[in-house]
Amino acid sequence: EAAMESLDDTHIVQTISDIFFAGVDSTRFTMDWFVYFMTRFPEIQKECQEEIDRVVGPEQPSMKHRSKLDYTEACVFETLRLGSVAGLGVPHMTICDSQVGGYDIPKGTTVLINYWSLHHD
Repeated sequence: EAAMESLDDTHIVQTISDIFFAGVDSTRFTMDWFVYFMTRFPEIQKECQEEIDRVVGPEQPSMKHRSKLDYTEACVFETLRLGSVAGLGVPHMTICDSQVGGYDIPKGTTVLINYWSLHHD
């Protein structure tokens, strides 16, 4: 709780900016990867198109269709896994002594998550 109370306006503005700008790039990169995979694997593209045509039909696509687009959604998730936008997470510093997976991590240690490794094990 003490660490949360030490956040000042500068930290909050920086965090909000990071979230906003990271979201802009990650959305664009995800779309780039999705288009790449669809052109690289035309049989998968065809399957997605058939599912969309079957579920959405002549309607305007909307969120109500999402729950019925299982194959297409799986392809989007696979794109997020294979086309990791960021290989490593943003550095964080531990605010207290911690233990993860049997490893002791002292307070003040800089830690990063290797997203690429998590997605390609």
